[in-house]
Amino acid sequence: MRLNLRARPLVRQLQILFFISGFSALALEVVYVKLLRYWAGNTAAAVAAVLCAYMAGLAGEGDLYTREFYELCSARLLDSGVLQQWVPLFDLSLRDTVIILRTVRQVFPYVTLYMGAESGMIVASRSPLEVNYARLREMDSNPQLARLLASLQLPRVFSLLGDCIFVPEGLDAFLAPSPERRISTDLWPHLEYSNARFYLVNPSSRALRLHLLSAQEFRTPPIIGAEGATRGAIQEYAFAERSRLVQTFPPR
Repeated sequence: MRLNLRARPLVRQLQILFFISGFSALALEVVYVKLLRYWAGNTAAAVAAVLCAYMAGLAGEGDLYTREFYELCSARLLDSGVLQQWVPLFDLSLRDTVIILRTVRQVFPYVTLYMGAESGMIVASRSPLEVNYARLREMDSNPQLARLLASLQLPRVFSLLGDCIFVPEGLDAFLAPSPERRISTDLWPHLEYSNARFYLVNPSSRALRLHLLSAQEFRTPPIIGAEGATRGAIQEYAFAERSRLVQTFPPR
């Protein structure tokens, strides 16, 4: 659908106003945090109070994790298409994480979850999720990518496979015994406000990430085109990265 030419200036003005309002909200949040220090001190409760006041009214983000949203994505993908979605694991409870994963799994038959030091990444498709060794080897020989990996303390591109904490079968096994059976929908927008309540009670998601890392025995997605010693070498790089990730959240 083409946008009416007369409406374009109005859209541009709305975009500018939206940007200004967002910037103003962030500026006010900083001011409120500083002012609250004089009354409550520089405490986690003081900061959480301001964050919750803003996050409780933050509409729209929960809509990105509903069944209806995933159905829209699936309808616009080819059978071989892939959905890649950021997940704020640093700001989620175990219950909300299960709800998100169960919701996307209801729409897509193949779902994996990758996790870094801060957040996660959902990868979902209607077709089996497989890794192409020839494509990985091509990426591994890219000097620009090699410099980026070095800045992340990753020796090879194969190391990234160690950040896959759930393959599709592992995710299904993880969700099966969970008592939380509900999914996120437009008519049940639980995720819109639950993260603010969770942060107020427990501002650390360290326990969640440790739980996810230990929920599945180490496995990588299927690697097509790699056999024998080559597959073993890839597994070693991936396992080294998984070990490094686990050490990021050592048990207390």
